[in-house]
Amino acid sequence: MQQNNGYTQQPYADNKNTFEQTFKVDKPKYNDWWAGLLFIAVFLGYVAVSAISIRAYGEYRGIV
Repeated sequence: MQQNNGYTQQPYADNKNTFEQTFKVDKPKYNDWWAGLLFIAVFLGYVAVSAISIRAYGEYRGIV
């Protein structure tokens, strides 16, 4: 520490905070669980419609 006109300079290493202390989040971890479930349902519906469509197209063209 240095003395400059009555003021002392504190070393920077004394005030270390962890990431969690600096950026503390007080809200729940999973706020939009319903949106995640809706996304999964829409994705599974897309896969089902695609499978049905591809199978029907293959039968129509005589591929499958």
